[in-house]
Amino acid sequence: MPRGKPLKQFCLKMDEATWNQIDKNRMSLVGVLHPQGINRTDYLRNAVNAYNSYFEAKIIPRVERTKEIEEPLSFFINDGLDVPYNNSSTNW
Repeated sequence: MPRGKPLKQFCLKMDEATWNQIDKNRMSLVGVLHPQGINRTDYLRNAVNAYNSYFEAKIIPRVERTKEIEEPLSFFINDGLDVPYNNSSTNW
């Protein structure tokens, strides 16, 4: 994320288990990637940016491909009732 641009404030509410998982994951980075650790705000900002990049690279192309597929032909008649098959034991 480019520095120097004004940030918009947002309140993020999650249950205690989710906050604990976030703290566990961000503290696991201490000494490996971040010698002094990383605060929650930066961790969540990095996570959202990484997810957005993944979403644009992987999910959006799949969605665009499915929009190109034609809708299937309808197999319903009579206001949504299934088409009865030809069976001599039933009286349609």
